[in-house]
Amino acid sequence: MLINLVKDVGSVIRDARKRKGWNQTQLAQKVGVTQRKISVIENDPSKVDLGIILYVCSALELKLEINPISHYISTDIDW
Repeated sequence: MLINLVKDVGSVIRDARKRKGWNQTQLAQKVGVTQRKISVIENDPSKVDLGIILYVCSALELKLEINPISHYISTDIDW
């Protein structure tokens, strides 16, 4: 899935968590953070350190790739 907005990261994480049948507390326990932190990641990931997001992705067996693109990226990114 191509993610263009920071908030899309939270949606992908939420969807993956639900596919596994986990609630936020279960995911938080697997990652070693609070349930509140998982809620923040899912609703406003711009407020969370990338390292924590990477741990969450790992727990959910999500692969994060960063690839160059060949077209112009607007500097008007909706963070």
